[in-house]
Amino acid sequence: MSFETALINGIAVGSVSALLAVGISQIFMVTGVLNFAHAGFAMVAAYLYSWFTTEQGWSATGAAAVAILLVTLLGALLEGLVLRRLHSAPFTSKVIVTLGLLVLMQGMVLQIFGFNPRRAPLLISGGVDILGTRASWQQLAILAVAIVLIAGLLLFLRGTRLGLATRACAQDRDTADLLGIRTGVVSRLNWTIGAFLAAVAGVLIAPLAIFTTDSFSIYIVTGIGAALFGGLVGLAGAFAGGLVLGVVQNLAIFGSEQPGIWALAIFVAIAGLLVIRRRWPRELVSEAIGTSGGWRGSPAWLPARVLLGAAWALLIVNALRTNFWSYTASLVLVYVLLGLSVVVGAGWTGQLSLGQGALMGVGVFGMLALRNDFDLPFVPALLAVLILGALAGALLGLLSLRLSPTQIAIVTLAATMAASEWLFVKGLAASEFASLPGFLNSDRKLFAGLAVVVVAATLLLRRLSDSHWGLSFHAVRDAPDMAAHFEVPVRSCRLWAFALSGLLAAAAGVGYGMLVSVVPPFAVGVPMSINVLVFTVVGGMSSLLGPFIGPLLFIAVPQVLKASQTTVTAFPQIAGGLLVLVVLMARPDGLGSFLRRPRTAPTPVRETTPLALSGRNTGVRLTRAGAFNGNGHRPVSELVLEEGGTR
Repeated sequence: MSFETALINGIAVGSVSALLAVGISQIFMVTGVLNFAHAGFAMVAAYLYSWFTTEQGWSATGAAAVAILLVTLLGALLEGLVLRRLHSAPFTSKVIVTLGLLVLMQGMVLQIFGFNPRRAPLLISGGVDILGTRASWQQLAILAVAIVLIAGLLLFLRGTRLGLATRACAQDRDTADLLGIRTGVVSRLNWTIGAFLAAVAGVLIAPLAIFTTDSFSIYIVTGIGAALFGGLVGLAGAFAGGLVLGVVQNLAIFGSEQPGIWALAIFVAIAGLLVIRRRWPRELVSEAIGTSGGWRGSPAWLPARVLLGAAWALLIVNALRTNFWSYTASLVLVYVLLGLSVVVGAGWTGQLSLGQGALMGVGVFGMLALRNDFDLPFVPALLAVLILGALAGALLGLLSLRLSPTQIAIVTLAATMAASEWLFVKGLAASEFASLPGFLNSDRKLFAGLAVVVVAATLLLRRLSDSHWGLSFHAVRDAPDMAAHFEVPVRSCRLWAFALSGLLAAAAGVGYGMLVSVVPPFAVGVPMSINVLVFTVVGGMSSLLGPFIGPLLFIAVPQVLKASQTTVTAFPQIAGGLLVLVVLMARPDGLGSFLRRPRTAPTPVRETTPLALSGRNTGVRLTRAGAFNGNGHRPVSELVLEEGGTR
């Protein structure tokens, strides 16, 4: 690839990211929602355009118009059905909802259009010579259409009554409401505009390469990354950021022969921007990751516990009988470990990480390298991989010390993309796999081994949760400023939580590698990280029981429902996306909250632990109170800081 070709390709790809970034910024300014599902609209449009043209025989122009129209209407529909109902929800809850929407759209696309890669015809054929290289009219059309649409959007905002209303809502939504502006209409309008821009981007990029649903994972990262260049509130900056990331991506490919180096370049750009720039919208830097009302318990707690216990008992019995169910149960346990790693990071300390795919890959490919390249026995290699996973988690933790939960989600998602596209690809042969030790060389033995690991990890985490460190983790999540005032080592808690999360994810990666044998790097990429978070949210991010619910629903249940054991289904994605929407609207702390006996009256204080985490006894005490209120999972009303013996 020549420099000129890389530059032209970068501008074309960057124009797609620019369109997505402008839509993301527009929605964020007006509604305060950072839309991680925005690239999903482009994906749906690309699949519709491909299906209309290749299978239905439509003309390219007609197919493009209908695909864009349908996706635009989809954006308006989702705003009315989902996002508007979460208007008063915490910012991070809205972020998780958009991730659920993305998973739902991916599942629906796979279920309707199949799992095979797709291609689409060019809207405009031919090309022209520029700077001694050939540029297709399709590539140039992407840039031209992007410029026209952005210019039209700016004119709309400055020259129309609806545009003025949009700008008023972007400045102060509550004040705009008091002035009589119909903020709900403005919100739906801007979601519609954002979906339209994404649909145009999807139709324009679809003909340039064969694509799958995973292909658009890149645009999740680059779209949000480009929006950050404008601070999420500047359309011109978002557009320029898209072009910059597109050019950087392709120049990195031109300048290095290392596969996936472009993903590393994008990660460095996004991480550097998040760490260096300090002025962001208040929603983005909010520390709140809490939910409300879920841990009030349920009158049906006993039947819920019986049902969950019976489901796990049935899975275990079947796993001991047949190899197929041993494999399925082992996969469920792998996701349980990943869910536990999410609970430690996000549920206990409020760090919304989407880096579980990368940390899992450390376990998969670290074990592969140590066993095959260094000939280490299994047990020493396992210990080394667990330490490596903890160090990788701590490294992500260091990067995130200055970031809010949502910023952590962005940078860890970019890190996962860089790891799966670059780090795990280096020197890897696709056919490589590590030999299993004798005590794990069958599906049933592997299931037994994973079961032991999951039980041990759960018991240790339970003890940790009840210790002074566990109390400090919860205090850091619910009230970091107050915790810091009472000399709780907030930074140390977050680093240790990330390290422990990395260790658990690496252990899950080792199990996954032994179970699947050959793991391609993309299997531990962005989709894996998003799916793990979605599965855990459905079960409950704040409870150790939560990770035992989601994988059971989304991995074991589909095996029961399938007509054939060889049938491929997108049921886990569809069910996961739907349940995230339902759970966060009706039961914010997940289905695991149904397992808790409701509490209506305070009980006596049952534990007081001296606080000496900073290496000295400060006379401050961290107390676990016995009562829950209606404000959500274990707030500061339960984790009480005492000084000098006086509450």
